[in-house]
Amino acid sequence: MGQEATRFPIAGTSRAAGAFCAGLALLVACAALPRGAAAADRGSPFRVLTAQLPDPVRRIEALTCPGLAPAELVRYPERPGTPEPSTEALPLRTVMVVDERGRRSRVRLQGERLLVEPLGRCGPPQPTERPDQIEGSRVGTGYGLIADAWLAAATLRYRHGILGDVVTAAELRATNRRGDVLRYRLPDDAVFEDRAARVAVVDGRDVVLVVRTGLTDGAALALFGLDRQADDAGALVLIAQAEPLGRPKLWLNPVGLGDFDGSGRTGIAAVLTPHAAGALAIYQREGAKLVERYRARGFSNHELYSPQLGMSAVLDANGDGVADLAVPDEARRALRVVTFAGGRFAELQRIPHESEIASAIAVQDLGRGPALVYALRDGTLVVATR
Repeated sequence: MGQEATRFPIAGTSRAAGAFCAGLALLVACAALPRGAAAADRGSPFRVLTAQLPDPVRRIEALTCPGLAPAELVRYPERPGTPEPSTEALPLRTVMVVDERGRRSRVRLQGERLLVEPLGRCGPPQPTERPDQIEGSRVGTGYGLIADAWLAAATLRYRHGILGDVVTAAELRATNRRGDVLRYRLPDDAVFEDRAARVAVVDGRDVVLVVRTGLTDGAALALFGLDRQADDAGALVLIAQAEPLGRPKLWLNPVGLGDFDGSGRTGIAAVLTPHAAGALAIYQREGAKLVERYRARGFSNHELYSPQLGMSAVLDANGDGVADLAVPDEARRALRVVTFAGGRFAELQRIPHESEIASAIAVQDLGRGPALVYALRDGTLVVATR
């Protein structure tokens, strides 16, 4: 803790202790822990509550509420014929869990108790889909000049298979506010090795963040946007790209965007090579380049051959106004909550587990500010809350 973050003046090339209730047969877990029972060192931003679920978690979703964008965090493949959530929505302070049998329950806090209760037909709306998106991918939604974005034009020209199959995308597509469909086609020596098109704003410009992989030089972060910031923008163009990792079969998984050092500038966080000496890196845009500014080692936010990309999160963990990161360690047996505030890397908290983190990580207000909600491979549901 408190060590100086590795700085890069130019772009780099390297790449539960919860109680078990008798009513679990009805999917009602009532886990109660005394205050601070599972918290880490003094001064840690979160204390940890757990509940044991009878079946593995398939999905954890932050439920939609007025004024907030929906977050769908898919863990495991859907089973044919299982029911999907309805379009009803619950109040803000809820998170939904879907188990392997398709049963839905909501997570909430009641005093010092973590409650997991049957949800019935309530849930978030169906995610936006496009008929031409690649299978297993997610459409990104924007609130500016880019209405949505998605990956299309499936190709087999890069057979890495890091996301569970050898299908990648050759095109990024987006719609502007007029409804025009815009396309960016990659050359034959590159693919989009991703399952999400993340619509965001960087330095005041509407962008789409994706992983662009060269067949000979590996993966790199890339920002695409409209050729002009106007309602009649008519082309999708490459705005900025990071230096590729350097050789084929090297991949990275984005974490998210935020002001990570308190400078007022938007940074882009990603875990480089999450299956081999994974490093958490922060990039900032400098003209047509994404320049690596900070790096810290010992992280992994992806399970080999899994389509799940959401195994990390961005939030202000300690309330200092600077975006922090929650990312599993290399073995995914602990969640590391870290900061780069002031350009200095520090681990705010390490939450150890006896089983691997096996789900995406949802950030949701459960009544005490942002909380982290995720599941372990042994069926433990974890809530880290203030």
